[in-house]
Amino acid sequence: MTTGRPGKILIPLLFSLSGAVLLSGCDPKELPRSCRVESVSQELTGPPAPPPAEVIVDPASLRSLLFEGNTSVLLGLNRLHQAKEQVNVARGNLLPSIQLGGLLYSGGNPAFILSTVEFLVPFLIPARWFDYYKIKDLLQAELVGLKLLRLNQYASAYSLTLAMSSDQELEGIISEEASDLTEIESIVETLYQSGAVPLSDLNTARTKAELARIHVSKISELVAGENASLRRALGLSPETLVTLKDVQAPASEWEEKALIDVLPRTLELAPESLQLSFLREAAKKDRWSKIFGFLSGASVRSEMVGSDHSAALSDSTAGMNFGIGFSYFPAIQLSKQQESALVIREQELENELTDVLDVALIAVAKAKERLKSADRAVAHSAQAYEARLDQYRAGALTLDYLLESRGSLRQAQTEALQARARLSMSRVTLHRILLSDQFESIESCELSEGV
Repeated sequence: MTTGRPGKILIPLLFSLSGAVLLSGCDPKELPRSCRVESVSQELTGPPAPPPAEVIVDPASLRSLLFEGNTSVLLGLNRLHQAKEQVNVARGNLLPSIQLGGLLYSGGNPAFILSTVEFLVPFLIPARWFDYYKIKDLLQAELVGLKLLRLNQYASAYSLTLAMSSDQELEGIISEEASDLTEIESIVETLYQSGAVPLSDLNTARTKAELARIHVSKISELVAGENASLRRALGLSPETLVTLKDVQAPASEWEEKALIDVLPRTLELAPESLQLSFLREAAKKDRWSKIFGFLSGASVRSEMVGSDHSAALSDSTAGMNFGIGFSYFPAIQLSKQQESALVIREQELENELTDVLDVALIAVAKAKERLKSADRAVAHSAQAYEARLDQYRAGALTLDYLLESRGSLRQAQTEALQARARLSMSRVTLHRILLSDQFESIESCELSEGV
């Protein structure tokens, strides 16, 4: 299908339209400084600063350290910039281009002469525009994905610091028990030498003390491994000493409320829901791109007419290419199914958030109950152990009862420690899904309005 058009009118029109497309774009530097790709390349290739001898890690410093040196976050930034360049490529695909055809004229003096001039005008193809806006939606989804990556990485690192803190406290509990059992060993040895207790008591006391020291060594090894994992997550050198400070998660304002009261707030704030909405919009535009896929090209063409000395361009003709293949309708159906899958995923996400929130609220309530009971048990068992130790020194108590009393104290201390750790872990989960406490300060990259 072609129609005659005056070339003097069409060519200026093409350049004015292409200028409009260019003006609707954005400069690649419109990404915030913290999200620009050059900062990533500098972090990856620049000379590393000498590592500090010690790093104090608290919830605030953990956030800054994690986002500066974590390779997963850097890869997320790289994916973001790839998506940004995809937008630039899609925008470039809308701009017109020119094709020149030439002939070799061999009469007399050989020379090249212009034979055809053809302007390709892809911005007249609807599918190209749908592709462009689809890629812009995918870029927005990638931006939200970067925030999700930061949130989840911070939650994992925060949980790791809580586990480290808990195991360090456990190391202290076991070390204290080993010290007490060593003291008991010394008391039993003195009593054995005086003939007050049999050899079996001395062997039992020595065995308990040795096993306690072995337990301390195991816990120390576990803490060292967690230290190495945290240094790796923060991008710190192996020589860096990591010291934890005030890492226990604060209480959440929502932890005392019912699930039905907290769930709407959770669904409203969830970045996952926002990301899925962008993906749904992208899928919708992809479907319309497939529908208009039968329009594959548009151009304006002029040919050289006349002799070599009096040649001139003919009037321009505009044309469009149409084509429908066997894959046309299956491609449309496939895009519809992909759109439906995202709708299902939204419902699945709501169910997942509901389950996570329900478990976290229950865990907080139960951990508080266990912590109260465990704290009382620690106080009672500590008093009981001191009393029985005095009784054993006086010969009024057997060694088995004394060791049992010391074991009860360690068990009560361990239960209290586990309850505190569970409470903090559950609060981290609540802060994560409700974007409160330190999670509220995790920034999301935002593009300017021109993107």
